[in-house]
Amino acid sequence: MSAARGKATDHVTGVCWDETFERLLRDVLPQLAEDMPLHPDSDLQALGLDSLLIVELLMRLEDAYQATLDDEALDHTTFSSPSRLWAVIAPMAADRRGEST
Repeated sequence: MSAARGKATDHVTGVCWDETFERLLRDVLPQLAEDMPLHPDSDLQALGLDSLLIVELLMRLEDAYQATLDDEALDHTTFSSPSRLWAVIAPMAADRRGEST
């Protein structure tokens, strides 16, 4: 992954998220070592994301992006991989930066 203008990009898949998102994910994933890459299709549950950590991550994401996730987005599918979660968070991140998605 490379970091450019606050975004981390996986050049194989093209999935891109900002550094805040990656930091928040890494902070709540007990099985993800600091030197391990976070791939777009990583299984977040296998990396230790359980229901309590989902609530913690949700609060951190909403605080960081100053937004509230819609109730429809609050299911295990959303929190199954970084790419699925970023698909929900990206519009909030763009709004925060004043960009369009």
